[in-house]
Amino acid sequence: MFAKTKASSINNRYPLPIYKIDYENIREKTSVYVQLWTNLMRESPKGKEEIIDSPQEIAELLSLAKDFLWKFSYCKPKAKPDPSNSTEIFHVNPDEGYLTVSSEINAICPEDNNAIQFAAQDAGIRVNFDSKTLPYPGNPLAYRFASERRVAFPEKLIYQQNRENARISFENQQPVPLALFTDKDIHMTGVVSDISATGIKGRFPGYIIEQFEEQGLIADCVLELPNGKSVQCRVEVLGSSYEFTRDVSFVRGRFQKLTEQSKSQILELIEQISKQKLMEKTA
Repeated sequence: MFAKTKASSINNRYPLPIYKIDYENIREKTSVYVQLWTNLMRESPKGKEEIIDSPQEIAELLSLAKDFLWKFSYCKPKAKPDPSNSTEIFHVNPDEGYLTVSSEINAICPEDNNAIQFAAQDAGIRVNFDSKTLPYPGNPLAYRFASERRVAFPEKLIYQQNRENARISFENQQPVPLALFTDKDIHMTGVVSDISATGIKGRFPGYIIEQFEEQGLIADCVLELPNGKSVQCRVEVLGSSYEFTRDVSFVRGRFQKLTEQSKSQILELIEQISKQKLMEKTA
């Protein structure tokens, strides 16, 4: 189910307790992981839990989570998760059988071989797995000063997709103009709020939701892309809502019979915005 990528070796340049981000490495892998992410969203049925036990596939998914800075909550087995307990994954090393996470987990798992559970949800994907704390390498007293903690590389993880496709938000991004035209002479211009390979949500000024209440309404849609090109397609309107504080309306739609060219342009836009968001996080 996963796009196969070349397994990356562990970066040993930054020994405990110091952690630094290898920005150049992240930039080189961005396209690979954006493609992996979109492949995941295309190939797995929505809502269905899948058990992944392939070390390579686990490493690919956790590397994706690491490079996109996912926040993993953690707790003891059978304990109620505390949202304030969260960590990022700093290193993924399947060959030597460990991950590195924040040493803050020592607050609940101070001893070696303490069982611990991790869970994260981002971009419509949820993963969780069981692990255990590992001994600190070198001086056993190093844990008092270390900023990281090693935990066992999971034997399996549970993967669940909560959306049919990867969805990208355009909040705080360069606006992408959007126009909707219906057979009932409704013409609205606004901007894209979010988009996926199968649908779109537009943001329009003012209160317009009454014009989109009809079930199954079909509209012509035109997107003006940042590269100067445009995408013309048809969408089925699925619903609308109004936000009083900003005096804007949102209209959700599902693409109808996209051409291969239009689909390719939309996936390229999703990848472009994904890269921008990653660069902003790591800048």
